[in-house]
Amino acid sequence: MEAAFKDEIYPWNQSLLDKLDDLRIRGVLPHAIALTSKEGWGGAQLLNVVCNLLLGFESNSETSTRASGNLLWIAPEGAVIKIDQIRSVIEFAYKTSRADSYKVIAISEGHLLNVNAANGLLKIVEEPPAGTIVVLETNRWANLPATLRSRLHRFSPDLSISQAKNWLAQAGIELSDQQFAEIGYAPLLAQNHESLGFSGYLDLTGERKVGEIVDQVLAQDTVGWLGNWYRFILGRIALKRDLLEEADLRRVFDFCDELIFSRKEIEYSNSANKRLLVERLIIMWRGLNIDALSKPV
Repeated sequence: MEAAFKDEIYPWNQSLLDKLDDLRIRGVLPHAIALTSKEGWGGAQLLNVVCNLLLGFESNSETSTRASGNLLWIAPEGAVIKIDQIRSVIEFAYKTSRADSYKVIAISEGHLLNVNAANGLLKIVEEPPAGTIVVLETNRWANLPATLRSRLHRFSPDLSISQAKNWLAQAGIELSDQQFAEIGYAPLLAQNHESLGFSGYLDLTGERKVGEIVDQVLAQDTVGWLGNWYRFILGRIALKRDLLEEADLRRVFDFCDELIFSRKEIEYSNSANKRLLVERLIIMWRGLNIDALSKPV
């Protein structure tokens, strides 16, 4: 989950917004746009601001909940975007729109389109009604079907790590290089780095009851936290390689396979038992018992 620091537009998004505004003014905007960012870089805000730009709303308006005959906002229901939602997109697209602005179809977390929904969206992307623009936001561009990717005009912000660190410093947040790497260099996760970063859980995973740890993990962005756990392991391997035996590395990499599998299950399956998956990972981690990984630096 992305934490918002301010109502202002994030500086790394500004050049992309200027580019889209220029295309709008010149009347050459593509009818199918993909906004591709990364987790923790404000993709949700970017989608919101782009829709406001196209519809003539104030830039800081909350577009997703705004009533407008020229806007349809689609977000995942559970873990996916379903075909019934895309049927509503098709119906909306072919309704008569007002002449004073575009008709905008906003799709949040487009990588969660299921197969049928993605195929259904192709109909609108390939032959959209005049004045209709599809704006799809995703931080998992590669997860979209190739047929859909080939028909979307991709726009990405300038995800400058140095700019992000300067922005955080202005907000009074100072992270070490290791802390920033552990949260995937994602500036919007920085204010919660102590709870999102796995290193803060080292003592917990060794001493507290498994159920208590799981409760704490499930109360936050579990998918993001598991991703940070994986980055923590990679960082520790880089720092402590000389202290790890080959047999230890094999065990760690086997654990990483389980970690990645569990993260995907939680992110993409409505039927995944999140508690059971996280409990299993913590028990496996304790079983590794490798000091180079499990002790604070």
